[in-house]
Amino acid sequence: MKKNWKPRSHAGIISAIRQCTIHLVSDLRVRVGIGSATPLGKWIDEVLMPLIARLLSCYSSWEDKETRTPQITGQLNDAEDAVMPVYVQLVELMLANPLVTADDLRMLGMPVRSTGEHHAAPVATDAPWLRVMLHQIRTVIIEYGDAATGKKGKPEGQHGPECKYVISDHPV
Repeated sequence: MKKNWKPRSHAGIISAIRQCTIHLVSDLRVRVGIGSATPLGKWIDEVLMPLIARLLSCYSSWEDKETRTPQITGQLNDAEDAVMPVYVQLVELMLANPLVTADDLRMLGMPVRSTGEHHAAPVATDAPWLRVMLHQIRTVIIEYGDAATGKKGKPEGQHGPECKYVISDHPV
């Protein structure tokens, strides 16, 4: 799972929560085994949904900049702090459920689980251009780029470091 999937701003959190609640409809819940009669379905209905309702209520009063106060902002922060661990738990449960497809996760606004498929970069068909610069004392800079496009840096799709080597009397 991506490490940075959680939204950080108030608007991002609200957008993710709304997208999840809009698409977490009964037919999807029944299809993936979390209908209202199941323990997880009851947890969603009795724990998560009231927290989301509180968050949306706090956000609607926070949105108006003219009436926004530090107290309203504090209430919104408290509501977010209450709902986010539960929402993260829901995301982890959905990712662990094999009946939930990647399309379902995208529709719910959740990160898509890794497929484990990694493809090797294609082998370059031409050599990159290379330029050795010696314009600084005791410094050799080797610069290379894509011969096809003329851009500096690694050719498209290639991995690996660029080189900079300094010859010096002092340890680097």
